[in-house]
Amino acid sequence: MNNTLHFVDSHCHIDAPVFNDIASTLAVCRAQGVQDIVVPGLYEAQWQTLRKLADEHTVLHIACGRHPWWIGENDDLSIFAQALLENAEASCCVAIGETGIDGLRGVDVNLQQRWFEQHLKVAEALNKPIVVHAVRAHPLIQRTLAKYKGLVRGVIHGFSGSPELAQQYWKLGFHLGIGGTITYPRGSKTQQAVKALPLEAIVLETDAPDMPLQGRQGQPNHPVRVLDVAARVAELRQEPLNVIAYQTTANSQRLFDLVSQ
Repeated sequence: MNNTLHFVDSHCHIDAPVFNDIASTLAVCRAQGVQDIVVPGLYEAQWQTLRKLADEHTVLHIACGRHPWWIGENDDLSIFAQALLENAEASCCVAIGETGIDGLRGVDVNLQQRWFEQHLKVAEALNKPIVVHAVRAHPLIQRTLAKYKGLVRGVIHGFSGSPELAQQYWKLGFHLGIGGTITYPRGSKTQQAVKALPLEAIVLETDAPDMPLQGRQGQPNHPVRVLDVAARVAELRQEPLNVIAYQTTANSQRLFDLVSQ
């Protein structure tokens, strides 16, 4: 693949233990043209680790947030909100999240929704995009996002839905994070969405080390695989890879206000 092209992995958990040599991982990425990687936050204790990584590696940009899987029934939302506001002001923090609603988890969805909305308030206050985890809760998520239409922008992480659902999110001002789902035959709805969306609506992601691509099941995903996602988008849309690389990179740079090093 042409390594003069530039790519952004808009969602990668590079602080995961499997990436025990981050410098080597990033060297592979740079050699293949991956020039920026956004690392989402999952819980407060992790944020300082992410900030340190971003200080050490200029290719990395972080988000601060509480993933819905880490919400506890007795957690104090007001204390969290203040911590989020203070930490997300850091220059290396380009987004709020990962946050959202997961209808498959045991935590009450109404509680998840309150935490999600608090993230949205901070995103609005700081004028930063938000990274949304959306699983089996699209109507509630869309009703919540509609309250902030025109006030908060962001991305629906790991999108795996229909063209109609994708267009609904795009009309709310949210990009669609496209990853390994489109490499599987079962991802036909999302493949159709990729074909139907304006290219300006798409950002690429891996969710590494999760969401391995077809043929790599059982292996840790890697941020360099964003090139394979881009190739699949090009194939589906029947557009040149350089067009996909240029536009999706521009989309991520604009959304997250990235300054490439």
